[in-house]
Amino acid sequence: MLPDPRPPTWIELTAFQRDCLEAVARRERTGRPCDERGIIHALERRYPSVTRTRLEPNLRTLVGRGLLAKRAGADDRPTYALTDEGRALLIQRAERFAVTCGIGAIDRDAGAGATSSGLRRRTLETRDEKPKRCPDCGATVPERDPLVGWWCCDDCGILLDDDGERLT
Repeated sequence: MLPDPRPPTWIELTAFQRDCLEAVARRERTGRPCDERGIIHALERRYPSVTRTRLEPNLRTLVGRGLLAKRAGADDRPTYALTDEGRALLIQRAERFAVTCGIGAIDRDAGAGATSSGLRRRTLETRDEKPKRCPDCGATVPERDPLVGWWCCDDCGILLDDDGERLT
């Protein structure tokens, strides 16, 4: 059976696979390692008992579907990176949320060309926002989360509004 040439849609992925994509995107954005250990750490806020046994086949599926790239990392541990298709899928989902929530989206890469999937990279509109500090753990929250439009602490997982107050 030949592999499907079209990139997968959001609903064709499991919730865990979507969360894996988001975890890789967050770790890439903050410059943290995207190896299995780091991805497990990022997922533990939502899934208290993430194991390699659960993670590895899902990462393999994402690599096989062209959403993640697997590379050899330090100490022979593989690292993962979003592909253009994986990033485009996350951006499409963020834009859909933005439209639903009435948040404007603008093209930040106008004239910079398209990704290999033919989609321009787009991000949610920001207002030259300064990083915030998490009121719970004190970590720096460098930017608004492009998937939901709120500030999300990568260390403890709480969501903050524009005033730095906890969202419930």
